Amino acid sequence: MVEQHLPPAADLNALLVPPLAVQLLLENALKHNATAQRDPLRVILELAPAARRLTVRNTLRPRRVPADESTNLGLKNLQARYTFLTPQPVTIEKTATEFVVSLPVLEMRE
Repeated sequence: MVEQHLPPAADLNALLVPPLAVQLLLENALKHNATAQRDPLRVILELAPAARRLTVRNTLRPRRVPADESTNLGLKNLQARYTFLTPQPVTIEKTATEFVVSLPVLEMRE
């Protein structure tokens, strides 16, 4: 189940995140968490325009990922990509119940 807490589309025109950043986070949530029809994985996308942050959070239900299935590079590569674009960091937090990644939102200038 994916929930989106986003402002109206017209308010998003000048705001950007790098290509495939959100897709990577959604794939990461699906890859590393167990899910069931009775107990679906919950993923929430929230944009805080004033803070210029896009947060992707998911319930934490770790599953064992076979060693040959994961390179553990996805989040590291995303953080490295952001260092070329902004001094604002990508933040990653794991709690007892959630995995949360917050991305700086870039502003397109004309």
